[in-house]
Amino acid sequence: MHTGSWEGRVDFTVAPMDDFKMVLGMDFLQKVKAVPLPFLCSMAILRDEKPCMVLRSLKEERDVGSGEPMPKEIEGVLNEFNDVMLPELPKRLPPTREKDHKIELESGDKPPAMGPYKMHCLSWRR
Repeated sequence: MHTGSWEGRVDFTVAPMDDFKMVLGMDFLQKVKAVPLPFLCSMAILRDEKPCMVLRSLKEERDVGSGEPMPKEIEGVLNEFNDVMLPELPKRLPPTREKDHKIELESGDKPPAMGPYKMHCLSWRR
């Protein structure tokens, strides 16, 4: 990974996010001896070999995707249901509602969990 003029190897978990390219956790901060400087919108990396200062970018370039062509099947489904799809995915959870969906359980009852329906494998091919 490289950030600013610092480059090195770090372990991290990959997770899809809308607002950030990555989140640097405590493991990273401790490993590279990073000191966040929020009043300067920057971070100092004090590692012995390559100390440096990382400034937050003022203008972020928008990611336009992987550049791979979209499969025709997916494009067809997106076009078919275009009238019900949002132009952009929401960035946050929906607001809390007065009445959330829930299943009321009587005191002492077990949750309504049932095992999968057992069906002979030859019946699957119909």
